[in-house]
Amino acid sequence: MEIPELLAPAGSPRALKVALNAGADAVYLSGKDFGARHYAENFSRDELQEAIREAHLLDRKVYVTLNTLIKNSELPEVSEYLQDLYIMGADAVIIQDPALLVLRDELSIDIPFHASTQMTIHSRAGVEWAERMKIDRVILARELSFDEVREIVGASGVEVEIFVHGAICYSYSGQCLLSSFIGGRSGNRGRCAQPCRKRYDLVQLHPSKRRIPLDEGFLLSTADLSTYHQLDRIVDTGVAGLKIEGRMRSPEYVAVVVDVYRRALDEIKEGGWKPSRKEAERLMLTFNRKLSGGYLFGDDVMARDYPGDRGLPIGYVRGYSGQMLSIGLTSRTIPERGDGLFFEATGKGLYLGEHSIRNRTLTLRAGPVPSGSRVYLTRRRSLKRFVEDMEKRPPLKVWDVEISFTADRDGHVLLTGKVSVHGKVLRESAETEFERAIRRPLEPETIKKQILKSGDSPFRLILSDFSYPGGLFAPLSELNRIRRELLSGLEEGIIDEMG
Repeated sequence: MEIPELLAPAGSPRALKVALNAGADAVYLSGKDFGARHYAENFSRDELQEAIREAHLLDRKVYVTLNTLIKNSELPEVSEYLQDLYIMGADAVIIQDPALLVLRDELSIDIPFHASTQMTIHSRAGVEWAERMKIDRVILARELSFDEVREIVGASGVEVEIFVHGAICYSYSGQCLLSSFIGGRSGNRGRCAQPCRKRYDLVQLHPSKRRIPLDEGFLLSTADLSTYHQLDRIVDTGVAGLKIEGRMRSPEYVAVVVDVYRRALDEIKEGGWKPSRKEAERLMLTFNRKLSGGYLFGDDVMARDYPGDRGLPIGYVRGYSGQMLSIGLTSRTIPERGDGLFFEATGKGLYLGEHSIRNRTLTLRAGPVPSGSRVYLTRRRSLKRFVEDMEKRPPLKVWDVEISFTADRDGHVLLTGKVSVHGKVLRESAETEFERAIRRPLEPETIKKQILKSGDSPFRLILSDFSYPGGLFAPLSELNRIRRELLSGLEEGIIDEMG
């Protein structure tokens, strides 16, 4: 079974690192300008170059967002930026403004374009237009149903990508004008102030003006999309890419969500996958405004009662007496010291300190909270440790390098390596001179041990040939030097080939 590409958001260099370590096939990120998430940390030009290099060394892809509407006065700067991205080796550019299609032709640069969801492509006709315009991939509008997506994918002549997790915009395909109208900060220029997350009153104007009382006050606030439970059905449609939204969210969110979806996709490929309650709870513990299957699966997309992170519902308040709060636990996930709790009735939370649990009742010292209030787990200390460990995780060994070591009796040493990069074999070599040993010649096993060290590189070193006459000597530092020179040359070759 062919598994779609898993795309992760990288709003910062730290988020990029955990996304790659968690198993994303590709990341999407932005420079400091022209991205639809202006208030994310984003990447400088030097950081963009390093991000592309880092991803390519791990055989992953980098898509750069240039998905705002462009002013005429910005065209010279955008032209220079596009050429820079081409030279850097970006795998694709995600665009909203159709003018960039013309600009690409004028610049005569062969860089793939992906149509942003903000291009509002929501039909077969739209995909056919994209194909005529030489767009390589279409990111469909999030308002489509599952059946509509399946039909479009089946008839498409270009790759199709959909969102599978993250925020849902109240406006159609994110083309919201409310932020611009209220405060002059346009979402189509990457500066959305998220007025949809504010409290509003519903007012009747005719026949007389009056405020309509409602139990919920966040009238425009949407839930978050989560398709985890339907992931196998989505894979069966043949979509090329599964996108996780969240360049404004934390590296912890990126790490956990990517890890959950990566594990699920790998199990789907092997066969026999079933949604896991434990994994679903991990998703709820990262960040969620209530998880919904969205328009894709016909679920309610609104969350009008509260616009922020809800966490995982774990129980309800049973009572309060003598500064002690009793919580009846209903979740299999049991809170631990250092975890964060949120009380729906008060809108306040705390970090769990000294407490006791008996007969599924959690007792702790706290301020008064009304009985019956729902209690949510909003921070899991163990998840924080998981992310910290993921940041420290060494790179995956994704390239098998065949190593050959040859030394002649005169001491001339040749170290060679070859690696296959998507069908093309790259070769590199390094040389040095050994001396005749006076007392302690280098043993063959010592040489092998040194030349097969790969450290934090993405290489798995395999000794294919070893010829050594014996009786020679060189400092171990010299063996390390030629190995590093060899691997550095292979790294540059891979980057050139991937770019």
